[in-house]
Amino acid sequence: MAFTILGGIHILILSPRSIGLSEEDAANGLEGYLHVWAVVGRLLGMEDKFNIALNYSRETVEKYFQEIFLPSFAES
Repeated sequence: MAFTILGGIHILILSPRSIGLSEEDAANGLEGYLHVWAVVGRLLGMEDKFNIALNYSRETVEKYFQEIFLPSFAES
């Protein structure tokens, strides 16, 4: 479940230009987008302490993406 949330939010937080947004546009719409993912996590039964959409920072998302998310795809 945590990977689902990370997969949904990483692109907007780490590289909004890759989906056609400027940094300013991404910052303005970020709270609503993250709220949607936080609700999805809650509906999936995820505890709030594990829901990165509730407690995020760019550095944390980048660390999880680089150290956990990408290597999990390399192994498969």
